[in-house]
Amino acid sequence: MAVAVTNAKLLLFNTGYEVASNAATADTADLAEVFTITPTRKPSRIAVIINEVSEGGALAVSVAAGGLWAAGSALSESVASGKSEAIVLETAKYLSTSGTILITLTPASGKKLKTDHGATMQVIELP
Repeated sequence: MAVAVTNAKLLLFNTGYEVASNAATADTADLAEVFTITPTRKPSRIAVIINEVSEGGALAVSVAAGGLWAAGSALSESVASGKSEAIVLETAKYLSTSGTILITLTPASGKKLKTDHGATMQVIELP
């Protein structure tokens, strides 16, 4: 399964912007889901906020390595049960050759991303 992410594009400092919450749709135990981010600016910094709101256990987070000249290795993080975590990504390191950034959320053992974790993600393109 995959979720096409809606980005919030911050254009100006000292100005408020609406931020979409992109919810996980995977409702099968142990099923990981890929969130696809399509940046609209190059180069860019993107803030990603990942939320585990239902206290279903820790979420595993993996940001796929990019395919461009500055690509690094994949990034692995964990979001604790009932918590949120923010990550600022450099597109040069994580942008694929198709122009997307792929973030995989994996539920805790025996859990479902949608119902057991209530997993959501907000993506903000920084000015």
